[in-house]
Amino acid sequence: MQKAYLRDYSVTDFESTVVEIRGNAISLNKTFFYPGGGHQVNDTGFIFDDKGARKVTRVFEENGMVYHEVDSINGINIGDKFECRIDKARRKYLSSLHTAQHVISRIVFDKYKINTIRSEFDVNGGSIVFSSPLQLEWIDSITCDFDAVIKREYEIYNCIAGDIVTVSIGDNRGDFSEDDCCGTHLKNTSQLDNIFIIGFGRKNNILLYDVFGNYGSIKESLKDYYKIVNLLGQKKDVSTKISHIVNQYNSLERETQEMCKSAINAQLLGGKKIYEFSGYKAAFASLSDQESIAKIYKKNH
Repeated sequence: MQKAYLRDYSVTDFESTVVEIRGNAISLNKTFFYPGGGHQVNDTGFIFDDKGARKVTRVFEENGMVYHEVDSINGINIGDKFECRIDKARRKYLSSLHTAQHVISRIVFDKYKINTIRSEFDVNGGSIVFSSPLQLEWIDSITCDFDAVIKREYEIYNCIAGDIVTVSIGDNRGDFSEDDCCGTHLKNTSQLDNIFIIGFGRKNNILLYDVFGNYGSIKESLKDYYKIVNLLGQKKDVSTKISHIVNQYNSLERETQEMCKSAINAQLLGGKKIYEFSGYKAAFASLSDQESIAKIYKKNH
């Protein structure tokens, strides 16, 4: 059978013929369905004939053959021809995650000499495990470099030797990066403009990222939230912590207003008074009938 997905990841609609039936799975004489591998999950989709549509729920490779599990095997015979349709949104989503991993891994290695150990891509987002912990303050720098690669609009090439695919990124092959890799990828880095680097997973050597849009578990409205999560160090109780900070701010604002009122009174009286609020001291001294100055010192200054 032809593993046509190795040649062109952009094809999502094609015709094919059943060459084997095994349980509730069929093998086709050619397929563009990706069977999974390289830490990327498989494609899903549909096959159609004059009897109707059948859902492809799982695709896997075994002994060099690619099998497509369908929700109903009844009525399918060897030699039957089908119109095949891959879930385009899922394919693009997974291809985006996989391509982004190549770019992020190269950036982290070039900047910090830290290797990628492994990566995972499924419908819940992507994660990259590095050989050493990353620093929280590096996230903005990595994101900035990632955005620069998007703007460079690097071409992405696939070089095939048997079942081995070498993925090259750059103006010319390998200018930016080159790796042996299975999985599906995009055609150009400009297509990565919907990738968002979230931050760390359970440990600081795990970097999380996702795609906005179909299949992305992160939506645009959560972007600022994840920025705050990163600033607060990925705390599980981030909502509670944010609420506490807001309450502290409101309390401080009220105390500041009271302090200002007292400052005005101190000026009118022509005297000098010390006011304490939230662990700080404020000294107000009358300079003239129209002007006063406040200097804030830390407590016990």
